[in-house]
Amino acid sequence: MDTYEEILRQTRREYYRAMLSHIFSLPGLFVLLVKGSFIWVLYTLAMDYS
Repeated sequence: MDTYEEILRQTRREYYRAMLSHIFSLPGLFVLLVKGSFIWVLYTLAMDYS
C-alpha cells in the first residue's frame, strides 16, 4: 500500500504528462487558444459592465 503523498505525486505526474501531451498536440493548442480568448472576452465584457 502506497502512502497518500506517493499516490498524490503519481497522480500529479500523470496529470502533468497528459496536460503536456494535450498541449503539444495541435488540436489541443487550438482548443486552448479558443478557450483562452473566450474567457478573455467574457472578462473584458464583465469589466466594462461592472
